[in-house]
Amino acid sequence: MRTSIDDMHVELDVHTLYQRRCQHIVTQVFKLLHGIGPQNCQDLLKTVGINHDANTRSSVNLTLEVPLTRLRVTDNDLYIQGPKTWNQLPVHIRTLNSLDSFKEEIKKFIFK
Repeated sequence: MRTSIDDMHVELDVHTLYQRRCQHIVTQVFKLLHGIGPQNCQDLLKTVGINHDANTRSSVNLTLEVPLTRLRVTDNDLYIQGPKTWNQLPVHIRTLNSLDSFKEEIKKFIFK
């Protein structure tokens, strides 16, 4: 009987590198947005609508602006990959305030 690699991951409770990388990226973004991360990196992330004073759904939901790049070499940088991955999270996870509850919800979402 043959089993797929995905079935083996679930059976052995082993997560793929992609899943662990996504978890690490969004945890770093959460820390930066809440002032827990390195001070020099906090200016790299900007929420959508930060250029005006109006409360839009994007700014309330903590949707991040994804910078445009011309080089593929920079596509995996945190300031590019972070907003892309962060914006894919459901709003109820993005708006959490506690790091512990955020990590718990991320595990449920990514490793489901």
